[in-house]
Amino acid sequence: MKIKIFILLLISVLFVWGNQIDDALNLIEENELGKARNLLNEFISNNPENGRLIEAYIGLYKTYTWKYSFDNKIILADSISSMFPFEKRTNIMRIETANYFITQSEYFEASKWLMEIIMFTNKNNSNYNTAINRVKRYINSYLEPAQIEYMLYNYSVETLFPLMLFRLYAINFEDSEFEKAEYFRQKLIIEHPESFYTREYILEMESATGTGAKVAILLPTTGEFAPFGESVRKGIVIAKNEDDIDYVIFNTFSNPIRTAKIIDSIYKDKSFIAVIGPVSSMETTAVGAYLFDRKVLPILVPVATNGELMNFGKNIFLINKTLIEQARFTADYVANDDSIKSVGIIFPDDSYGRTLATAFSDEALKKGVDIPFEISYIPGTTDFTDKLNVIIEMNIDAIYLPVSPEDAILLSTQMMYYDINTLLLGSDSWYNEDLVRLAKDYIQNSLIFVPKRINKYSERYINFKLKFRKKYNVEPDRFAMLSYDTFNLLARLIKNGYNTRRSIINYLQQMEYYDGISGKVSFSKFRSDFDVFTINGSDFVIKEIK
Repeated sequence: MKIKIFILLLISVLFVWGNQIDDALNLIEENELGKARNLLNEFISNNPENGRLIEAYIGLYKTYTWKYSFDNKIILADSISSMFPFEKRTNIMRIETANYFITQSEYFEASKWLMEIIMFTNKNNSNYNTAINRVKRYINSYLEPAQIEYMLYNYSVETLFPLMLFRLYAINFEDSEFEKAEYFRQKLIIEHPESFYTREYILEMESATGTGAKVAILLPTTGEFAPFGESVRKGIVIAKNEDDIDYVIFNTFSNPIRTAKIIDSIYKDKSFIAVIGPVSSMETTAVGAYLFDRKVLPILVPVATNGELMNFGKNIFLINKTLIEQARFTADYVANDDSIKSVGIIFPDDSYGRTLATAFSDEALKKGVDIPFEISYIPGTTDFTDKLNVIIEMNIDAIYLPVSPEDAILLSTQMMYYDINTLLLGSDSWYNEDLVRLAKDYIQNSLIFVPKRINKYSERYINFKLKFRKKYNVEPDRFAMLSYDTFNLLARLIKNGYNTRRSIINYLQQMEYYDGISGKVSFSKFRSDFDVFTINGSDFVIKEIK
């Protein structure tokens, strides 16, 4: 009997509370907002688990106006959105809230509500598409970087992440916040490599010719060496506008192991007939090692400078002049100068210094030049007293310094202090305006050996430079020029019927040279294509080579 009474009481209470909601909703219709609010607040307090709770909250939301009760309305909207995220009535409330902020031109607040609509609406729903399109418009036109970042990290709407990252990259780049811009550019490439914004705007791979012959581009588009990859990529983009062939960019992360895995997949895909890249000598070594055992795939390497790579033979074609070739040219020049009989060497114990010093020493000794000392130092050294004390009393004709511009400044000034007055021989890194500006009094008449400079007055170079500056608003560097020449050379081969791996290799092995904007591109006869400069006052003056 007691159970029956309890059930009857429960039913009657539920009936009363149900009527209370209906009464409140009717009062809202009659614009009796204060009375309705009291009823709904009482219901919510006494029925926290009631199935009609969503109606009560939505009704209470309606009792507040935007004009006079803005704070209460927003607090309720936040609560309802959190408590009932997937309710249809919640989404209607979100739409109303978003629309209010749109009318007030508060696009950031509107975007936050639109993002919730996107998160909790079926993709086939028209509300979803409307919200997506509006948020895209606000990101592109109205939102500040900090607001876009807030949305990126607080809403899980992956559809919009590529656009957000691209805008953060573009805005920061325009504001000269290059470090931030690079962070978002790399994040976009790594996390969304196939997105429209990555392919079309970042990697600029929007067009294709459909020839069926593809070229793989191996670059570090992210990571520490991404700026070098960017220079190479930009040169390729300019070349592609002139000689269009299909290409696919692969991000090597400057990692030789990853590069080896990439080249394995490229080799097995017969639609790829050639490769441009990688950028670094270490990655190129990994590629050469993979292809060494009778595999056929032409690898055109624009910027790597390790001459040992030429030992890989048939597959690897180095566009840039190598450090070994530079050192040998320097040694040949010295051997042909009757005033130079002995040359000491001071070099940093890193890849750059060791390569140049070893190659120079080997070639110079073959040519009869005396090498009285070879002194290495730890990179980062600033005080060379102990090194220079060893050679103060030595009678030598020249000192070869294959060092960075910074080290050249330190060494030349300290040599002058210790009265070591001898001819200094510099490597390509010496061709640097800062070095001349800061150390011109200490390096007068020094000789500097660099790959032959481009003809800045040629029509092809001027056209390239104008196109590059128009597109990227910066001057092209040597990496961009080398990659431009590499792409143009390969594109012209393909267009002239050399569209297989074997035919490209056969042509390149027999090619006399290709006249590019960076100089003569050759793989045999014209490899020793270097200039010699001396320093006269504040100027680099080219010397005539006899």
